[in-house]
Amino acid sequence: YPLRDVYKRQVYAWVLWRNPTHWLFWVPALLPVLNLAPVSGRIMFDELDALLLVTLAVLYFRLPERSRTASSWLPFALMGVSAALSLIAGLWSPPPLDANTFANYQSSFNALRLGKGFLWALLLGFWMRRYGFSMQRMANRFAHGMTLGLLFTAGWVVWERAAYPGFLNFEEDFRVTGPFVEMHTGGGAIEAYLVAAMPFAFLLWRRAATMPVRLLAGLTMILAGYALGVTYARAGYIGMLAAVAVLLLGLGWRVLAHLWRGRSALSLTILVSLVGAVSVLPLFLGDYMPKRFSNTARDAEVRTGHWRDSLAMMQPSEWLVGVGLGRYPGTYFWRNLESTTPSNYVFQQDEDNISLRLNAGQPLFFEQIVDLQSDRVYRFGLDVRASPGAELVVLICEKAMLYSTRCITLKTPTDTTWRGKQIEVNTGQIGSGHWLGKRVVKLSLLARGGSGYVEVDNLNLQDLGGRELLRNGDFRSGMDYWNFATDQHLAWHAKNLPLHVLFEQGVLGLVAWVLLLGVVLSRLFRQMRLGDMAALAMLAAVVGMLVVGIFDSVLDVPRLSFLLLLMSALAMAHAPLSKRQVSPAEAKREIWSL
Repeated sequence: YPLRDVYKRQVYAWVLWRNPTHWLFWVPALLPVLNLAPVSGRIMFDELDALLLVTLAVLYFRLPERSRTASSWLPFALMGVSAALSLIAGLWSPPPLDANTFANYQSSFNALRLGKGFLWALLLGFWMRRYGFSMQRMANRFAHGMTLGLLFTAGWVVWERAAYPGFLNFEEDFRVTGPFVEMHTGGGAIEAYLVAAMPFAFLLWRRAATMPVRLLAGLTMILAGYALGVTYARAGYIGMLAAVAVLLLGLGWRVLAHLWRGRSALSLTILVSLVGAVSVLPLFLGDYMPKRFSNTARDAEVRTGHWRDSLAMMQPSEWLVGVGLGRYPGTYFWRNLESTTPSNYVFQQDEDNISLRLNAGQPLFFEQIVDLQSDRVYRFGLDVRASPGAELVVLICEKAMLYSTRCITLKTPTDTTWRGKQIEVNTGQIGSGHWLGKRVVKLSLLARGGSGYVEVDNLNLQDLGGRELLRNGDFRSGMDYWNFATDQHLAWHAKNLPLHVLFEQGVLGLVAWVLLLGVVLSRLFRQMRLGDMAALAMLAAVVGMLVVGIFDSVLDVPRLSFLLLLMSALAMAHAPLSKRQVSPAEAKREIWSL
């Protein structure tokens, strides 16, 4: 990390030292922000891990001597045991440490990537158990943090839509990814996050003490509604409906009637109308989303077939503790029954030299962001060799995470022996546009040719002045500055949360998850009935994420598994309210104070 980042971590540590509960704002606020894998190439450990390491170091240095809560944490402990067993299973018989160790999801070390989401949440949960604060004390900071993170995510989506297909272009097949770089293999990360965060924005909108904060929360909800609409994710729509249903159930008809008669009726009506309107724009202003709904039956058949094949990949000895955390992509590569050959990549060590080997199969783009200008001439060079019948395709495109627009295809003839190639490139309109709406330009490598492979080395991209634009073109630093994206998503995800848990953590893990979520949901429901609005928002968020999880794995994104477990820990950490502590009149006033 640069020296300035060290100073930032010192400032953050000082803030936590003054008041340890400030992490309740900063962690959820920065959760969707701190992953720079498309630039850094670090896909296993990211900037959020650094933030959480600093957070835990300060919190545990000031760990209270004794617990202040008497609530049972047995379900959380069982979850920790299950995750530990599955982590051991995932790391069993690891390959030797080399350039591939932390560079590929098909590596057994991918267990560490998924395991860290469990680890951070468990450590923070243990600290909360010792600290023992109430839901009411944490609600304000956590809601502010979640709303700020939601605002950043929604703003990113607005820029992404405006820069690529167009803000109101609902005809093209373009699904946003926002800041969730884990979606380079597809999945439902962004819709799961939006569904989980929006109830907290609603909580802040109703509870904000000042009008600017309330207006900001309302604007965030409107932008998030648009962002959810342009995900084109049917699971996201259903999850949002489930979250809204929980909110309505918690508020109750009498309270809604009170709000309707009160001063806030107009603002509530306007906000709900705007959020609903921008969410359904893709349904009425374009043909793409109606076509997706018309293909629901066919897509459901494909999805259920994928679920059956995922179960069939499990060996009888793996049903108890699972195949292991992070082992789904690697297991699918070797055992899949769907007659597909996923592409992959590996760094080849040859004495003191490292080259990149791309295996052909389903399309996989190995890529790097480059700073190209329009209407310029550049020189591209590389060393390449390939197996008989395989070919290398080099693309320079304006590219979002999963979609390309203007592209240049470079012809790179291959041979079975190493050959150097030099090509001049005229960028034309690629890289043009105003700085705010300028699209990201990437250089991508793609191997084609059945079961063949292509090896590349010593890549360079220079302008006419000799300035080098590619970093780590000789791959001596492994994956640094490179990333990958794929159009075929089933090879990387089980596409169902319970199935994903069963596959990775086995029956023991599934039982632990059911027990934990059962306790969390029942506790939040009880608190909601007593008028705890923070519990209501959290209940809506958890239910929404679980509904999205019916159609997507969710937990194979470490940030989302961490968020779900963090909300579970927050729900269990506070001392539960009781009817003796809060009278019915006080509970009504708490609800009506919305």
